[in-house]
Amino acid sequence: MNSPKEALQLVLGRSISDVGGLRTGGLVTTQREELDKKADPNFVAPKSWNPFSQRARMYRSAEKAAYDGRLEMFRDQIQAVRKSNEVLNRASIAQIATAAETFLTGLAADAVRLKHKVRQDALEGRTDGLEQALISLDERRKRGVIPLDMIEALQSNALNAFAADAAKIVAMDVVFKKEKLLSIEFSSARKEE
Repeated sequence: MNSPKEALQLVLGRSISDVGGLRTGGLVTTQREELDKKADPNFVAPKSWNPFSQRARMYRSAEKAAYDGRLEMFRDQIQAVRKSNEVLNRASIAQIATAAETFLTGLAADAVRLKHKVRQDALEGRTDGLEQALISLDERRKRGVIPLDMIEALQSNALNAFAADAAKIVAMDVVFKKEKLLSIEFSSARKEE
């Protein structure tokens, strides 16, 4: 397609000679002219000099029908604009909700990943502490400084403390409610007086 006329020809299915006759505005202008012609009361009955004649009554009736028709078309156009606005608003709300849901899902996944990493780090730190305590107690046992019964009791206490701490770490759980995260309130920057 080298020209707008050829593009219009393709859309309308007309030859270039037919398209060349259209004024600027093309098909819309032609339809508008056709509508004006049909809505003209003179199309139904020409105006009469005698206001009481049959022709004058037909002209007034046609004029009223034309006015009512244009008013009805205007109402239809307003209704179409309202419907289009409503559809666009709902579409934008759906896009925002989808984006928020995607963001919150990613945030929840990151939180779970971070929660498991923090738990694992805490357990590893606690395990390292237990290992150091047991090594220290074993060295004291080898040196014979502390009686064997006391070392076994200290080892048992260290194992019990580790088990209790590990159970607390594993039982810890933080859950964010999605409803709370989605209830975002916008406020103005100025403080209310």
